[in-house]
Amino acid sequence: MKLIHTADIHLDSPICGVANPTERRLELLGALNNLAEYAKNNKAEAIIVAGDLFDGNNTSEQTVKSFAEIVRNSRATWFVLRGNHGGSAPYSYAEKIPNVKFFGNGWTPYSLGNVTV
Repeated sequence: MKLIHTADIHLDSPICGVANPTERRLELLGALNNLAEYAKNNKAEAIIVAGDLFDGNNTSEQTVKSFAEIVRNSRATWFVLRGNHGGSAPYSYAEKIPNVKFFGNGWTPYSLGNVTV
């Protein structure tokens, strides 16, 4: 089974100190879409996001909807650990996406074929 691991994406981060932070935030969404496409093209069955997918409760609804579209178009199961950024608001919408599994405060195992994440 092929798995892809990533972390610290920080969607909708304020991104201070760069010339065009809005463009940079869109690039992060594009990179996430590229990761999903890579997973599809290489038959990866799961993508593990090990923390900080979103950057805060200020994450826009459009960013969360873009994330949802990327994930829905993906064939992979996404395993997401919230991390210490992001608050609860952006994750509450993302929890409704069928192929996303969230890790909580306790031990939460998920089985995918003969692998337990």
